[in-house]
Amino acid sequence: MRSPITLGGTLRHPTVGVKVGKLAEQGAAAAALGVLLTPAAAAIAFIDPGLAKDKDCATVVEQGNAGVQN
Repeated sequence: MRSPITLGGTLRHPTVGVKVGKLAEQGAAAAALGVLLTPAAAAIAFIDPGLAKDKDCATVVEQGNAGVQN
């Protein structure tokens, strides 16, 4: 399960937390699917649909290899 981590405070008194909004949504969806359908359907809530912005992988790999000397 993925959820954003929050960092705050000072160096002497740091605070670390987890934003539970997205995490709670996933948990609720998993519970609802598990009750309504089957326990295997609860896994659907945790599948990444891949709707994020596409990254030009070839360019990123070329940039990474540009700094490597053979």
